[in-house]
Amino acid sequence: MEPTTRRSARRPRSVRLALLSVALSVTATWLIKTVVARLDAGRGAMSRREYLALVLHRESDRRLSPLAVWVMRRTRGSLASLYHVEALVLTTTGRRTGQRRSVVLQSFADGDAFVVVGTNDGGDRPPAWYLNLAADSAVEVEVRGRRFAARAVELPAEEAAAWWRRIVELAPDYERYARATDRAFPVVRLEPVRA
Repeated sequence: MEPTTRRSARRPRSVRLALLSVALSVTATWLIKTVVARLDAGRGAMSRREYLALVLHRESDRRLSPLAVWVMRRTRGSLASLYHVEALVLTTTGRRTGQRRSVVLQSFADGDAFVVVGTNDGGDRPPAWYLNLAADSAVEVEVRGRRFAARAVELPAEEAAAWWRRIVELAPDYERYARATDRAFPVVRLEPVRA
């Protein structure tokens, strides 16, 4: 009997493509149903078209987050500079699972610290990374290929309001997120931990 090779154990290419096609079709159907349901679920002071774009953006962000983290790590963050934004990879500890969770976030420099905002792309709930920070403020930050331990500190209301004005000037999309929900966005400073 011949030994089985890895190549012969794989499904034929046509079967793999068919499975991929089915998976994409199911995902697209789910996405359309989700978007339509959310369009009618209160969209704040936004037009239906603007809200649709925001929901699609939020869903694609959520689903493509692992890919974005992988790309940011492989390019050492240089891909974000093509879009004229500063971004970082934030790694938190899951509040329920205890597993490490990484996400790419737009960031704003504050000396040697970085400021991030929990907009969740205008969603009605805070992002999971923020809830994880509330449970454990010890995080890991990766910026331009450099990793360091940091402590997350939510800014007090007055300082957060000052940062919010600055952030909206630098990144006008954040104003659109604010119009999509009545939720106040947490503004968090990621301060490097000195060894």
